[in-house]
Amino acid sequence: MSTKTDLTVDEKALTVVPQDKPLTVEDILADADLAEALRERLDEEDDAASPYHAKYATRESWLQHFVEALRPWFRERANVELPEKVNVSVGWPSARALSGKNRRIGECWLPPGKTPHIFISPLMDDEIEILGVLVHELIHAMGIGGHKLDFKKIAVAVGLEGKMTATEISDVLEKHLRALLDEEAIGEMPHEKIHAEGRPIKKQTTRLLKVSCIDPDCGYIARVTRKWIEELGPPICPCNGESMEPEGL
Repeated sequence: MSTKTDLTVDEKALTVVPQDKPLTVEDILADADLAEALRERLDEEDDAASPYHAKYATRESWLQHFVEALRPWFRERANVELPEKVNVSVGWPSARALSGKNRRIGECWLPPGKTPHIFISPLMDDEIEILGVLVHELIHAMGIGGHKLDFKKIAVAVGLEGKMTATEISDVLEKHLRALLDEEAIGEMPHEKIHAEGRPIKKQTTRLLKVSCIDPDCGYIARVTRKWIEELGPPICPCNGESMEPEGL
């Protein structure tokens, strides 16, 4: 039997060789301990080569895993079924992606007759918060627009709370998400957030400033002078009674 001491790895051939002579495939297969040593060595090299000790190599595959992992939670807590297929990407929302106030951190697109597509802001990196946004957007992926009664009923059932336009994670949902992270042994999300602090915001040059509803599904906009915004604040949106967001301030 070939010697099993002082093994090294030939990087080009990806074979294990002892000090005295190269090993053949038959040598390795004939020695269970040697075969296990090879597997452990190669696993260590794979781990060292990756900045993330994770099961999935991309952000999207990591997120898609949790779409599937959350299906039973939606079924058990809210008695609803998620769409058969949902696409999830890390990407910029279509509006207010870098806004200082009421920044949009998630968005769901529902192309008629096609697969729903969720985008999650690259400004985020906390895994629990990211999964909380995913839970919120998965409700929209079921075809529920806006944040009215239909949305709220499911949101509360699955563990979201607070304002429905900017939901927060309840203790119950956080516990479940942390359990999924631990039980699935999926590892860290392979993602580093983008730091947008200090990015210059272009000022509007017109006298009237545009203000828009903070609800992405509303679309209500108006224009008002800077003077009244600075003195009395932005106007109230008639759709939800919330302060509208001015642009260019």
